[in-house]
Amino acid sequence: MDSCRYSENTIKGGMTRRDFLAAGGATVAGLLAAAPTGRLARSLAREPSDLLFVSNAGDKSLAVVQGDTPLGKLPAEAVLFFPANGPSPPGNVIWTGLDGGVAGLDAQTGRIVARVETGSAQNYVQLTPDGHHLIVAARYTDAYLRIDADPASPTFGQVTARFDIYANAGPCDVTVERSGRYAYTPDRRSDAVSVLDLDAFRVIRTVSVEPLVGNRPDPFMATVSPDGRWLLVENTEGGGTESIFALQDPTDPREVVRLTAEDGLGRNPLTSEFRPDGRFGYVICRDSNELTVIDLEALEVAGSVRFPAGSNPVSGAVSTNGTRLYVPLPGRDAVAIVDLEANELAGLIPSGPVPLHAVVLRTTVPAGLDRSGLLPGVLPVARTFPEGCPYFCCGEIV
Repeated sequence: MDSCRYSENTIKGGMTRRDFLAAGGATVAGLLAAAPTGRLARSLAREPSDLLFVSNAGDKSLAVVQGDTPLGKLPAEAVLFFPANGPSPPGNVIWTGLDGGVAGLDAQTGRIVARVETGSAQNYVQLTPDGHHLIVAARYTDAYLRIDADPASPTFGQVTARFDIYANAGPCDVTVERSGRYAYTPDRRSDAVSVLDLDAFRVIRTVSVEPLVGNRPDPFMATVSPDGRWLLVENTEGGGTESIFALQDPTDPREVVRLTAEDGLGRNPLTSEFRPDGRFGYVICRDSNELTVIDLEALEVAGSVRFPAGSNPVSGAVSTNGTRLYVPLPGRDAVAIVDLEANELAGLIPSGPVPLHAVVLRTTVPAGLDRSGLLPGVLPVARTFPEGCPYFCCGEIV
């Protein structure tokens, strides 16, 4: 992120030392002290485990976290942009959109092992549940691509199918339901949600999203629940609204509720995640520094999980066992750990400068991990983001 400079000036609502400790600063020290060393660390590194990979835009690195313990960093050849972080994608490749295309990063080395040009400045990706295919929504070319994502395949990294959606659709984000048969994408420029049949690889239905608190809803991100019952869609209208679509028929999404600030939704909802059983949805709200918790039985806001002021959360990744949600906080150089059983903040762990996105993989600890000094600590004072920051989701400009 060489072209993006940051100020360390205090902003309104910055943390005091007491706030920092209450939000997890004390937990960080304990986690670092508990990091495995010596023979034990080498033994653990040879066994596959669930590892969190955090993409830091500030120094173009991948921080690696095991459990709650930061292990070190790898240099990376790309900064992740809303990676294909469905529930623990198989293998060692982390797929991400780039300006002009998509790429697969080897989590063991941080190097790009596959790259496909799309001609679009923004590209959104999602793996099918078996990990064999990558589905790409190329926003500015109104196109969808299917890429062979199986490293063992002779056509790994090649486009196996492509089609153009209707003109001026602007497909923004893509989410694949659990069977791998259907995917959903918000068509941002036309205020709609499209359903893709991944076997036939074509759009089979487009559903309009009507405005509620603005001239147009502008739907732009979407997440389907692990149980396949619900689809959450983020809209920009009125400072942000949240559409809840029922998927009794996966080919025919029906909007049943739209949540607004009056219902308790946080400001500027950016994206969402689910508890694995589909009981609760979690909407990441950047400008109010919180998760809005949605009760999907009652179809209403059940509460919120608040982060330190200036955190500017933009994404999240659920642990494989479904007990935790990891939320990068680029304004604090940290990752928040959210306990999904209690729906509360469990602590903060340092991750490096300007963490934007994260993914959980079941793999071995990278051999080339830089453990020297581990990671810088959590910023006790929120970072101020400048105008012209190249990462449009890196945080509110204050």
